[in-house]
Amino acid sequence: GCKDSLDKNVSRKPLPRPNFLLNSTKHCVPRNIFVSNTTTPPPPVDIRGYKWKVSGTTTATVANDTASAATAIIIPDNQTGNNRTYTIQLTATSDFGCKDSISKNISTPSRPIAQFDFATDSLCSYEQTSTVNSSVFGTNFTWRSLSNNLSISTTNSTTTNLSYPMHRGQTDSVYRLRLVVENSDGCQDSIEKNIVVHPKPVAAFAPNTNVGCTPLTVNFANTTIVSQPATYNWSLEAGIFSTQTNPVHTFNGSPLYD
Repeated sequence: GCKDSLDKNVSRKPLPRPNFLLNSTKHCVPRNIFVSNTTTPPPPVDIRGYKWKVSGTTTATVANDTASAATAIIIPDNQTGNNRTYTIQLTATSDFGCKDSISKNISTPSRPIAQFDFATDSLCSYEQTSTVNSSVFGTNFTWRSLSNNLSISTTNSTTTNLSYPMHRGQTDSVYRLRLVVENSDGCQDSIEKNIVVHPKPVAAFAPNTNVGCTPLTVNFANTTIVSQPATYNWSLEAGIFSTQTNPVHTFNGSPLYD
């Protein structure tokens, strides 16, 4: 009938209550995703008691995986045409050594791929051209002239026509055009390209004489202003042609003149 007893207290410490905010739950890469730690006591959590982790479709990294306040999640670019999903996890360890974690998902839609060509890559200043849009995964297109003298017929369309002032001489004009492509998720891609426009020549020549008796031999000095290399086509008289730069021709009379 002999008895004894012993009482002891057991202390059960509370789990931490980790929490964080995402700056967006749907995010267009390659911009970084920023997360802010909103964990609040009790219990107290030491500033060294946090651990961030990210997992998902492809490899992503945390800029500072022990950040106590905020950090950036670095996610690779996505131009696959498919959305990707990542899970961000924050684990908090209290001063008592107790742990708990919270996870949140973020979606990264695919960005479009901007691509275009000119119907003619290199042309003369009196010719006009347009664009050929070969972008994929896009729904909205915006054309922007990056040169003062380059005009576009429409800014918000799949393609656009280009115009520029005609110029003469020897110097090419280079114009720059940008295409911005956006999809239904608001994600964008852009591309810029140059088009080279060649000047129209200034045709000119000077004969060493323009009067005389037949047979009259005339030396033609070509004073044309043109970028080289260039070709020349002379029509000297009926049925007489030359492709020389500075032709010499003897006139033996004409059915119209003595």
